[in-house]
Amino acid sequence: MTTCYLCHNPDAVGYAFNRNDQEWQPLCPSCYEKEKPEIWDRFKEEEDEG
Repeated sequence: MTTCYLCHNPDAVGYAFNRNDQEWQPLCPSCYEKEKPEIWDRFKEEEDEG
């Protein structure tokens, strides 16, 4: 289970690239849309790890 970087929702379904931290952060699509121009560069669906 992945927790959203902003709202801490335990059901974050994707990742967005944080320009400030220069790394991918788990994010809800709604949080990404709210903050997109200022912080988040792009959004991707959650990928399988391994």
